[in-house]
Amino acid sequence: MADIAQLVEPAYDQALELGLSWPIGELGWWLVRAGALDRLPADLAVPYALPWREAAQEWRRIGCPYEQAEALAEGDEAAMRESLAILVRLGAQPLADRVRERMRRAGVKRVPARPRASTRAAPAQLTQRELEVLALVESGLSNAEIARRLFISERTAVHHVSAILRKLGAGSRGEAAALARKMGIPATPT
Repeated sequence: MADIAQLVEPAYDQALELGLSWPIGELGWWLVRAGALDRLPADLAVPYALPWREAAQEWRRIGCPYEQAEALAEGDEAAMRESLAILVRLGAQPLADRVRERMRRAGVKRVPARPRASTRAAPAQLTQRELEVLALVESGLSNAEIARRLFISERTAVHHVSAILRKLGAGSRGEAAALARKMGIPATPT
């Protein structure tokens, strides 16, 4: 972290001199994380000046999911889980690992493990089972029908469908099926 401070301080000082609110916020944020700055100054770009929850909302609004996840990582257990989900979807494993460690230090039970290599390589990082369930969702089967077909409980089927919707960013089963077709995810997993 000392290296970060050494690299960032000259640019931060120049941003302060020029009164550039965005670089002051971004560079100052790094200096706070590196322990070289106690707190950020007052005149920064909005996301940097907000508490974690509001900052996460603002990052989401302006379309910056990585920064949204960073803000969420500063929050409670639910926020950290949301942060981790975003980071896994982005493939940002180093920060995802730090969030997992933060969750463990905070005493969070059942911290999600890193996805398997096969899952990371799959479309939308869907597991093999989620790909099977997605194929059945595309066929129009209900959760109960999926459960019977795959010899799982209906509750497990609901869990898989929810995970698929989240990973695809879909609001409904029909939207998930359409997105899967658009992404070229095969209707029948191999």
